[in-house]
Amino acid sequence: MDNYNLVLSEELLVNPIGKDNNSIDHNRMQLMNEIRISPHLKSEIGYIWIERYKAKKNIFNTEHVAFVNLYYQLH
Repeated sequence: MDNYNLVLSEELLVNPIGKDNNSIDHNRMQLMNEIRISPHLKSEIGYIWIERYKAKKNIFNTEHVAFVNLYYQLH
């Protein structure tokens, strides 16, 4: 299991001086699978769900993002 990580995280960004008594600015939830392929190479595959507050319309805008990252570390 040293070469494999599963991560679930949530970020809640707060704006204490938000308009209309809405102090939540962004809410992000992320599920990520990290796999170390070799000592210098790793990959990440995941999904992010984002809610962004739109003050002008007083609504939350929802986004869905899938991502694949490949990292190579020079050593």
